[in-house]
Amino acid sequence: MGNPKKNQPHQFPEALLHQIFENSLGFVLFTINKEGDIEIFNQFDNETAATALITKARYWSESLEAIGSNNMFQNIVGEPDMDEEEEFLPPPDEED
Repeated sequence: MGNPKKNQPHQFPEALLHQIFENSLGFVLFTINKEGDIEIFNQFDNETAATALITKARYWSESLEAIGSNNMFQNIVGEPDMDEEEEFLPPPDEED
């Protein structure tokens, strides 16, 4: 279905986009360029592939929203919620 489409000019290597497409039925690629702008590149072999990727992206996005923004960030970046040491320490004794 044509050349990869993008929402604005970017220095992203066209050859890489073509290589991704040659090895798949389609793709959607979200990037953040050096100016901090989000860019979306996509190409699909057919309408079924486009629908499947769009549906999967929607489910993935809904799942991340359900986790919550704090947990989502930690899951994507891989940072733990608390120090590993804190996780295994017993709770402090309460004073009466």
